[in-house]
Amino acid sequence: MTEKELKRLGRAELLELLIAQTKRAEGLERELAEANKKLENRLIVLSEAGNIARAALELNGVFDAAQAAADDYLDSVCAMSAPDPEIEKATLSAEDIIRNAEEKARCIISEAADEAARREASADAYWGVVARRIESIAKACPEVAVSLGVDFDGDIR
Repeated sequence: MTEKELKRLGRAELLELLIAQTKRAEGLERELAEANKKLENRLIVLSEAGNIARAALELNGVFDAAQAAADDYLDSVCAMSAPDPEIEKATLSAEDIIRNAEEKARCIISEAADEAARREASADAYWGVVARRIESIAKACPEVAVSLGVDFDGDIR
């Protein structure tokens, strides 16, 4: 409305126009308050997003430290389970000693068996000599044979 048209209006019309303008101004103030509220919420969200991003970075640091600790643990477990060259060398040496000892034991047992067989053969031969002497004594002296309990066949009674 122009200024001229406003001057022609009566009091009641001006009052209605003023009430309409007041309502319009109140509506605009409400819209402005809502827009300001939305803007404030966005700023809070953006601020919180910044805080979330900062928290994520801090958590990444925590996760990095946790990952480093896990890597250290795995390295120590691998190091403990990895073969120690000194232990491997000692194990091989011990196995060689055991093999040599077993071989020597087999040789000693074989030699002992041979010696036992030789001594048994020697004892059998000696017993044969003794048995022949007893037989010759028993045939030469029958009373000795009776006291020894030997037949003339050389059998002991």
